[in-house]
Amino acid sequence: MARKPRSKKELIKAVEHEWALLMKVVGALSEEQMNAADSGGWSPKDNLAHLAEWMNILMGYHMDKRPAHKVIGVTAEVTRDWNIEIINPVLFERNKDRASRKVMKHLDKTYRKLLARLKATPFKELMKPRYAEDPKKQPLLLWVLGDTTEHFREHRKTIQKAVKEKSKRDAEQKQEVDSWFSEFDELSRQGDVEGMANMAMFPVHVITDDSSGNGYAENWTRDKFVQTMTAAMKDTTATMEMKARRTPFFLTAGIVVVITDAIVATDAQERSLHYADILVKKDGQWKFQTMAQGGWGDMLKTQMMGSETSNL
Repeated sequence: MARKPRSKKELIKAVEHEWALLMKVVGALSEEQMNAADSGGWSPKDNLAHLAEWMNILMGYHMDKRPAHKVIGVTAEVTRDWNIEIINPVLFERNKDRASRKVMKHLDKTYRKLLARLKATPFKELMKPRYAEDPKKQPLLLWVLGDTTEHFREHRKTIQKAVKEKSKRDAEQKQEVDSWFSEFDELSRQGDVEGMANMAMFPVHVITDDSSGNGYAENWTRDKFVQTMTAAMKDTTATMEMKARRTPFFLTAGIVVVITDAIVATDAQERSLHYADILVKKDGQWKFQTMAQGGWGDMLKTQMMGSETSNL
């Protein structure tokens, strides 16, 4: 535990030090990291909004002695028993949808206001009891530290832990998707369309365009998938080799958009592919649900016309 400041100079130095450490961590975060929730549902942005709220409470309630509910902007019932388990969720809910840019601007403004306030407050005032009726005569300084240095340190570590856990989750999710595609690519190389169909969640949505650049889309049943892919892969051989670079974009833990850039080589030719898949997780297993690739529209329209003609 850090030694309590014994002077105004030590206090300001400690506050500025912990703030600088916090800002160094926050400054290294991407927008995605800033908004990524941890296992408890809080993102770094939420932690920072929380810090601003409690700096404001420190100034308005603890230092100015104004009614807590008026300082916070809630009903008196919320602060009646000063129960953090009631207050913090209220603060979280009103900040959770704010843009990170606005949260950071408000945080910086609140910190600067508090720092100026502390610099202007005689240290002896901070050493006076926060509550006159307190038999322990605990000084206001304890609440100052609790809402600045100690709070900054606590949430800096929380943010660092959350970012580390997210990086680990991201790596694990990417490995899952990479493994899924390794299996799917092998089935494709072997021409095992039925096996490929087992890795889909039907109906599968297919998006493409034709030679005129017009968009085209279909929803495929399993039978339609097997029929179409069998025709498309009729020239596939076991000697086919595919080198792919895949970039996943996780919308949620159970939905991922994967962009693939690949070179496919067979005995006869080599060609480049650029396409996207949307995979969803069902019962713990990844399944592809949407395929998007240019250039298939003419073939699909021809197949559709042939199917309609045969049904006449």
